[in-house]
Amino acid sequence: MCKGMVILVMSYEIVKEGKNYYPITSSQLNILQGEQVGAAYSNICVLIHFDSEIDMKLMEQAVNAALERMPTARLRRHKFNDDKNIGQNATLQYFSDEPIDKASVMSFKSDEKMRKYLEKLSKKPFPKKSEDTCLYQMILINKADGGKALYCKMHHFINDAYGIMLLAGDVLKIYTAMLTGGDMPKAPDPVLPAFEEQWSYFGSKNEAKAQEYWDDFWNTHEPPQFGTINEPENDKQTLPDEKFGNQFHLLHKKAAYAAYPFKKDLVDKINEYAEANGLSPQVLFLLAYRTYVYKMSGGRAKNQVIQTMNANRSKKCAKNTGGTLVSGYFFYFDVANSETFADACKYTSNMQLEYYKYCRIRNVLSDRNLNANIKLNENIFDKGWIRNSTSNMFTYQPYTIDPGIDVKFHMERFSSGITAMSIYLTIMYMDNYSGDLMGCYDYSTYNLSEETIKKFHYWMVDFLERALANPEKTLDELM
Repeated sequence: MCKGMVILVMSYEIVKEGKNYYPITSSQLNILQGEQVGAAYSNICVLIHFDSEIDMKLMEQAVNAALERMPTARLRRHKFNDDKNIGQNATLQYFSDEPIDKASVMSFKSDEKMRKYLEKLSKKPFPKKSEDTCLYQMILINKADGGKALYCKMHHFINDAYGIMLLAGDVLKIYTAMLTGGDMPKAPDPVLPAFEEQWSYFGSKNEAKAQEYWDDFWNTHEPPQFGTINEPENDKQTLPDEKFGNQFHLLHKKAAYAAYPFKKDLVDKINEYAEANGLSPQVLFLLAYRTYVYKMSGGRAKNQVIQTMNANRSKKCAKNTGGTLVSGYFFYFDVANSETFADACKYTSNMQLEYYKYCRIRNVLSDRNLNANIKLNENIFDKGWIRNSTSNMFTYQPYTIDPGIDVKFHMERFSSGITAMSIYLTIMYMDNYSGDLMGCYDYSTYNLSEETIKKFHYWMVDFLERALANPEKTLDELM
């Protein structure tokens, strides 16, 4: 809907105790549910290394100016007792009128000390259980080698990956304008119209159509088979006689992070093939992911699901703002391995376009018939394990910061230390000059090893190279 601000306030504003509050969105609800595994679960932590010479004083001004303009810098959340449901709580959000928290500046005598400090900070939850407090932290860093960097710790409640990249881009554009004496760039748009677009979905005819679609989908499709990227002999998640499997263990939630590249030459081939065939490049990565899980399952996972994401940034009100707007859904694969790579891409693309029509609905609603059909609701917990239809998660986020900016940088991620999925692969650009996409892996150290992650990544690289060179070969032949 993307209505104007005045209409939105009239429609969704909730006045409590003399303060203006708003409902949370479905995306933020997913964040709150995820935090049940640990308070640091929602930390998104990035270190931006500047590979060009930087005027630190000017960069500090640019960062603070960008924070002042960040649509969600003053966004807070507060939990109220739910009067309608005794013993339960309701979380609402509001915009604080307090001054923004400005960036701090730190210097480190060694790279080792810097990393040790940032690793510890990244795993630390925000104070006050993340209520009524600033939900970001920015630190400008003087590195031991004389280089400069910017550390960003952001609570997922206020920004998703798109919002963080938008902020980073605004910082660099403001810095460039200050350095050259040029005009200040256009500020990001307010976030409330994008929130309204999500709020308006609930109870709508479109939501009812989505509910009908998914209820029918899971009643008419073969239930998916759980699978992992582990070798069968090392896999403690797959259950031999069940369609569902062990997603994660409540006593073993420790996470680690690893990153490996999809080099520019391959990325160019993927993009060229996708454009020539009317596909999203995401389709090729999804198909590679699916095929490796099938291979590791010993052929059991002919039908499977991977939890993936819809950015929800297509509408004008969402393109130039922050916030957490992303929503997750199960991408169901039933493509046959006898299909050629070319045909499998077309089939997967068609399914993706179909799912996009209905994927904004909450998982608890869209998956209700799936869970009923495989009796997951009856077996969701066993000996510390939480069960699900998949433990594989995927995001394709090819958002790039304006390459015309004359500041080179590369980024690295820091783990929050907690995960509720065995593996979460995010494919994104981590610099503004190489053309490489990075496979960024958050993974469970209890279920997976870094060697397993590395093997998975380079199998996908090899699979995509061979498939693009021989698109008429079948998936069986390419495995």
